[in-house]
Amino acid sequence: MSEISHELLIVVGIGASAGGLQALQQFFEAMPANSGMAFVVVTHLAPEQESYLTELIQPYTVMPVQQVQEVIQIERNHVYVLPPNRNLSTIDSHLRLSPIEEARRNRAPIDHFFRTLAGTHGEHAIGIILSGTGSDGTIGLQRIKEEGGLVVVQEPTEAAYDGMPESAIATGLVDLILPIQAMPARLIEYASDALPIIPALDDDERAAADEQAILRQIFTQIRAQTGQDFSRYKRSTIMRRIIRRMQVHQLADIQAYVRFLRENEKEVAALYQNLLITVTNFFRDPAVFA
Repeated sequence: MSEISHELLIVVGIGASAGGLQALQQFFEAMPANSGMAFVVVTHLAPEQESYLTELIQPYTVMPVQQVQEVIQIERNHVYVLPPNRNLSTIDSHLRLSPIEEARRNRAPIDHFFRTLAGTHGEHAIGIILSGTGSDGTIGLQRIKEEGGLVVVQEPTEAAYDGMPESAIATGLVDLILPIQAMPARLIEYASDALPIIPALDDDERAAADEQAILRQIFTQIRAQTGQDFSRYKRSTIMRRIIRRMQVHQLADIQAYVRFLRENEKEVAALYQNLLITVTNFFRDPAVFA
C-alpha cells in the first residue's frame, strides 16, 4: 500500500480508559505503518502511576512509539503517548505538555486533547473513542465535529467497558461506530478520498441554480423528518457539512447523496445533528448566551 499524500497532516487522537490496552494493541496491529497519518494516544493514568504504554504498544507496530516528554513536532507515521500527571495539547504542528488539574473530578485529559486537536487541525482531525468508563472524550468529540473533523467510536458491544463509547454515541454526532479491526481500513479510505463532486460555487447562474435546487431537495428531506427548516442557514456552512457526510459514506457525487438521504432516515437525522452543532455551541458558551 502506498503512503497517502496530504497537503496537511491528518492527526488521529485516540482516547481510551479501562480495558483500552487490548483495543489499542489490536488497532495498531491492523494499521499499516505507512498510512501517512500521525497518532496520539491519551489514556487515564493516576498521577503517581508509571506508564508502560509505549512498551506495550510498540510490539504491535513498526511505527515509532514514544511517550511525550517535551515539546515535540508531530510527524507522519508516528505514535505519541501521553505521560502520567500531564495534559497534552496540539499547538500548530507540535505537541505540548501542561500540568493536570489538581482536583480529580476536574481531570478530563481526553477532552482536553480533543479540544486542542480540533482547534489546531480542524477538518484534518480525527477523534477515536475506545473502551473506557465514564464520559471523558464526549465534549472533545463535539468540538472536533464543530471544526469539520471525523468522529469514530468503538462498537460498544465489543468494548471491555462501554461507558465512554456509549456516552459519545448518545450525542448523535458520531460518524462511524466500528469494531477495532475495521477502523484502520476505514480511516485510510477516508483520508484517501478526493473531495466529493459538487456544482461549482461561483457566480455562474446555471451552477448557482443547480446548487440551490440540490439544497432545496436536501432541506425538504430534513424538514419532512424533523420539522426544521435550514433554508436560511449560511450556504457555505451547509455545504461543508454535506461534503463531510459524503466523505464519511464515500459518495463522490452530491446527487448520489440526495438519493442516499431519501433512502436512509438515519442519515437525515445525522445530517440534522451535524447542521445543528454550531447552533448548540452558542448555548454552551455562557458568555455568548448571557
